[in-house]
Amino acid sequence: MRSFSSFAVRFRDTTTRFRLGAALAAAALLALFAAGAGAQIVLNEIMYNTPDSPDVEWVELVNVSAAAVDLDGWYLLDEDDGHVPCALAGVLDPGAFLVVAGDDTLFAAAYPDVENVNPNVFGMGPDGWNLGNGGDAIRLYDDDDELADRVDFDDASPWPTAPDGDGPSLELLNPALDNASAVSWAASIAAGGSPGAPNTVYVNDQPPAVGALSRDILLPGPADTVTVTARAFDDDSLAAVLLYMDDGSGFTPAPMADDGLHGDGAPGDSLFGVRLAPRPFGALVRYYVLAEDGISQTATDPPDAPAAYHAYTVGYEPPMLTISEALAVNDSGAADEMGEREDWIEIRNGGPSPAALGGMFLTDDFDSPMKWALPDTTIPAGDHLLVWADGEPEEGPLHADFKLSAGGEEVGLFETTDHGNGRIHGFTFGPQSADISFGYLPGDNAPEYLDPPTPGASNASSSPYGEVCVNELFAASTASGGEDWLELWNRGGAAVGLGGWFLSDDTNEPERYRIADGTSLPAGAFLVFTESELGFAFSASGDEAVLLTAPDGATGVDYYDYGPQIAGASVGRWPDGTGFWSVMESPTPGAPNGDPVGVDESAAAAPPAAARIAANRPNPFNPTTTILFETLKRGRARIRVYDLGGRRVRSLVDASLEPGSHEARWDGRNDAGRPVAGGFYFARLETEGSSCAVKMLLLR
Repeated sequence: MRSFSSFAVRFRDTTTRFRLGAALAAAALLALFAAGAGAQIVLNEIMYNTPDSPDVEWVELVNVSAAAVDLDGWYLLDEDDGHVPCALAGVLDPGAFLVVAGDDTLFAAAYPDVENVNPNVFGMGPDGWNLGNGGDAIRLYDDDDELADRVDFDDASPWPTAPDGDGPSLELLNPALDNASAVSWAASIAAGGSPGAPNTVYVNDQPPAVGALSRDILLPGPADTVTVTARAFDDDSLAAVLLYMDDGSGFTPAPMADDGLHGDGAPGDSLFGVRLAPRPFGALVRYYVLAEDGISQTATDPPDAPAAYHAYTVGYEPPMLTISEALAVNDSGAADEMGEREDWIEIRNGGPSPAALGGMFLTDDFDSPMKWALPDTTIPAGDHLLVWADGEPEEGPLHADFKLSAGGEEVGLFETTDHGNGRIHGFTFGPQSADISFGYLPGDNAPEYLDPPTPGASNASSSPYGEVCVNELFAASTASGGEDWLELWNRGGAAVGLGGWFLSDDTNEPERYRIADGTSLPAGAFLVFTESELGFAFSASGDEAVLLTAPDGATGVDYYDYGPQIAGASVGRWPDGTGFWSVMESPTPGAPNGDPVGVDESAAAAPPAAARIAANRPNPFNPTTTILFETLKRGRARIRVYDLGGRRVRSLVDASLEPGSHEARWDGRNDAGRPVAGGFYFARLETEGSSCAVKMLLLR
């Protein structure tokens, strides 16, 4: 058995030379963890985007326990269960590091002195995986297939942004901190990072880390008690975690607790909570969290509090605003005041009265909800507002400071800070070709490519761009048996040659499957592609996109962004070929879609639904969690728990409910009363004309 001992590794920066024998690193780590730690092996460093192409990707693990760990049977995996796990091997000594590379040849060329490298790689072969440059998940499983560690990193704030192609890696500040929290990470001092060696940003006595601040009710009413929670950690000990709240008399502190009695989950899980009493209708509640350690070092969320803060307004209802259309490649369309044809985003007011936008935000990244503040302007009822996404805010008040990507990305409209900064509307679009927009036709619940674009006007005069469309999708075969499949339909009036076109489940790899030359789809005909034919499966968790492109591999013809799937059910356009997606209890591959059993709300952020899941607390949990949800009108509501394969695990709620806030408790058992295995599950809320879901992690 090979043993990964403590190699001394050298790495260089133009301004810094950092050397530290791994024996010293092991001593420092063991001093922290000699008393025992919950995790043995920790995800400690990530290189996901290097300045040169191709990326030299790698992940570093560290053993923070006092004993050697046999890694045989352990493995790494990204977010997609359909990818091939990367098997780990050997014995990792206490305090020692192990590097897992995406490509061993590329890694050896870039880091010739690093020897403690896993013999297996994660990026090879058709079902291997790479680390997304826009963010991804890394999961570590032990030899019992139990999740041992997980990091969902991102390339945008609050995560450090320098590792996104500027040279540094993403380094954990201290292995004692929660590596699931962005505030626990920093960009490496050394260009290229520190694979196989102590992190360059490691500090023995770090200030506290605090983040993941959230509340259980997005838009509280005057009768609602609001639970605010935050994650807080320190490498030594926390002296206090305080919520500073201002409801009109200035910020005053209140203690937050990690005792399991304040909506904070299990005792001692580093999730702190406090309950805020109901406030009257219209009250503005502002708050932030401060954590302090034993030597008076502090940290806040937001970092620049109290100048910045979180907030909500009691009883507030967002206006009926939607992003009705977006254009990322404007070659011959409308021009701005400077005579330039730029990217644009169109906002529509579908409400009965004018809507003031001052203080709201537009963004091309849902994780950066305050990217660009809209000016003080108003949209009349039923009217539209055009914002130029040209990255040139100096050209006028309606010029955003970001551009849209022709390769596809997110676009979202978020509320003002004082109204909670929640997402009012938004969607993800696929690759755009010149002068083809992405948006909603009247009555549709999912956006698609539109031709021609209609900037500043109703989309009723536009038409779907592609004659051939993705018409139905089945992505829950792991629960139902058989294979995943995708159905195309020719909704046009003439046959369309598909030879050389591409299908994919990832906009970063649009050419994953090439349709055979000579393939033709007659008018009104269906064509089904199965998982075995495509060479890839569709994720039942809904975190992949379906993409149909023309022969150039870059021109989008159809694109559908879907959410968590239900075992035995497909999602499809209903009626066929329209922009209204529904859940089909009886899949119909190669035939017209049958009557739907529910609206698919997961395709895009539609206008405010009739119900929503606010959160589940605690999350992760063991053994019980409380699912918090809201219904906005009287009617029947059902909450069911599904596993990642789409299999129904438990029915929690099936009742007629009044409007308001509700709770459902799940004890980690199935309908037969037996405990289920640890892992990820979905709680899906279904009401008339509405459905939504929340992802939960059960720890065993």
